[in-house]
This record gives sequence, structure tokens and C-alpha cells, in this order.
Amino acid sequence: MKVDLSLQFEHDLTLPVRPVKVFTGSALPLELVGIPDRIGGRAVEGVSVGIVNADGRSVQALCERRSLEWTATFAPSCFETYGYVQRGFKVYVSLGGDEVVVGGDLEVAAGSPQASAGSAQGFYQLAGGDVYRKSTVVDGVQHFVKEQMVYDGDIGWGLEWVGDFVQAADGTFKEV
Repeated sequence: MKVDLSLQFEHDLTLPVRPVKVFTGSALPLELVGIPDRIGGRAVEGVSVGIVNADGRSVQALCERRSLEWTATFAPSCFETYGYVQRGFKVYVSLGGDEVVVGGDLEVAAGSPQASAGSAQGFYQLAGGDVYRKSTVVDGVQHFVKEQMVYDGDIGWGLEWVGDFVQAADGTFKEV
């Protein structure tokens, strides 16, 4: 799939990229065009692409420069389930220690009648209106961090991951 990033790099990096689309069970070959050789007077040293699939799993691929485009391919195993993932596609442009990020949505369409819908529940849990994300496994026990909305006067609202929690047998989360 050809992804044109000219609009973002020529006008406004905050503009979302058109949704990237793929069928379940299909590879996703990407051709990224419109990435300049220099940004703000600095040379582009590399490009990578990250996706979050319909199951909430993050996958990243390094791009290879081919003439005027950057290419990468995601394996069919990245798209086993279908679903629409808001902000599930990102392009990371390396400027030697700094990074410029642009992105948009990812749509994984059912490739067959047997395809199943994705479920991000494997990566996070909901409890009492709070969101807990998997963090590490310690001695065979899955640990979680809690998402918390915070406000910063300089940048506005954002997420912060706090604490260290384990899930009890009754489904509640206990801080360790």
C-alpha cells in the first residue's frame, strides 16, 4: 500500500495520515512517499513504522530506502483478527537522536467469513472504571500499571502509567 506523507511533511505534521487498510491473514507491504531528505535542516537518518493491531499488540518494522520511497512489510501473522484501530499506525522519522512522528488509523478488514474480531483485552483490563495495562511478569505473576489522566499547563492533557498492581482471584487489582 502506498502511503503519501507529503501533506504532513510539507504543511502540518499533526494532520492524520489517511487510514492504512489490510485484510486479515494478508501481509501489509508499505511504500512511504513524501518523506523529505532533510527536515528543519537536519538529515533524515532512518524511518520505521509501528502498528497496533486489532488485538492491541504493537509491532514495529524498520524501513528500507528505495529510490524516493521508504518500504517495510508486516507479516500476515500481525493481522489475525479484524477491527478498526484509532491511531494504530505511526511513522517514526529519525533525525539522529530526535524523532518526528506522524500517523493515523489502521483498519483490518475481515479477509474471510471465518475471521474473528480483535480484542485488546489481552493487553489491558478494565476494573471499576480504571484501565490497567500489562507491564512485566515477576516470578510468573503478571503485573499491571494503571492509566491516569493528568494535566500539564504546558502540553495539556495526557496519560501517565502509575503504580504496580497484580490482579486478585476476584478480578480486583491490588497494589504491590
